[in-house]
Amino acid sequence: MSVVIYSFLQTAKKPLLLFLHGMGGSSDLWRQQLWYFVCCGYEVVAPDLLGHGLSSAPRDPSQYTFSQMLDHITLVFDLFIPQGRKCVVIGHGYGASLAAALARGRPLSVRLVVLVSCGGPTPLIPNPPAKSIMYSYLAAILSPFLSCGCCSRDILYSPRGKHFAASTLSGHSVTPTPRYVLEYVAKGQNWPEGDVAFHRRITVPTLLLHGMKDDRVGLVEMCEMEKTIPRAFLEMIPGGGHELMTDAPLEVCRAVHRFIKRWQHHL
Repeated sequence: MSVVIYSFLQTAKKPLLLFLHGMGGSSDLWRQQLWYFVCCGYEVVAPDLLGHGLSSAPRDPSQYTFSQMLDHITLVFDLFIPQGRKCVVIGHGYGASLAAALARGRPLSVRLVVLVSCGGPTPLIPNPPAKSIMYSYLAAILSPFLSCGCCSRDILYSPRGKHFAASTLSGHSVTPTPRYVLEYVAKGQNWPEGDVAFHRRITVPTLLLHGMKDDRVGLVEMCEMEKTIPRAFLEMIPGGGHELMTDAPLEVCRAVHRFIKRWQHHL
């Protein structure tokens, strides 16, 4: 597994930042955030998921299930974040589910979580839930009322599960993700444990970042996530789409940095 690491000698009192990209991406998508936080004196670690970026890409489908991908990331976590070291885990899309699982699996080390374009508090499923044309029209009509709280978010929220599709990231990734890897990861998105009850047990402060131009994850889903995680805080970025880290890099950097400073007493 390929891992990008940057650090300064003066980072001893600051938490380590672990960046997890989503399906079809690579650690290179975080490069502007990596340099920003390195310049602020943080140590950062950004692995390429199996089959992505510069990591190896075996042709065994069983290697790309969510549980296997989580095992790989947990190995990286334990290698770079020894027991007692405090860290902030930052995940995007599919990587946000890995980040949420790490928050539960390593509670003594993970002190803050940032979930970018994460979707709602529902399990991952291998097949995307179908949405009718009527649903799309209704969502477009009610969206302004949902955002200002004039009607219930539950109208357009169905906790059947979420599915992350491969992103078109050829202009940003160092190495294109092989098509068979995307197919295997898509079919391996089976995480029944990641339901509402699971996310309610994430007790650390959690920042949710949502791009208002996101065409894959809806505001209603992000609001449901905020409502579910006890100490979650939703921040919306007007000019960003689903790939917030490249659409609005400086806004993401500043939002994450503000969040870390706000909760520095927790670190």
